[in-house]
Amino acid sequence: MTGWMRLDRFQVASDRLCVSGVFTGELFDSEGATIGVCSRRRTVPAEITRSLHDTAVVIGPVDVDLLGLTVSIPAFTMDTGVVRRPLQEA
Repeated sequence: MTGWMRLDRFQVASDRLCVSGVFTGELFDSEGATIGVCSRRRTVPAEITRSLHDTAVVIGPVDVDLLGLTVSIPAFTMDTGVVRRPLQEA
């Protein structure tokens, strides 16, 4: 199985930062032929992490029912593309 997520928005639920989006999974047989594709909309926990050089979003973990199978997706990191620049002294 391979999958992807289309992120729709950030929101706060139960005083916790979450992301809402569509998780899609594609299931293959042992020869690589596609058995099926399924999508589910989910809202899952998220955390914004910042280092000296960049900002990223940690999403999950989440369990998603795809094609009648519960797929456990461990937490994963999505790079935001935001590069932190050092402060310049005036």
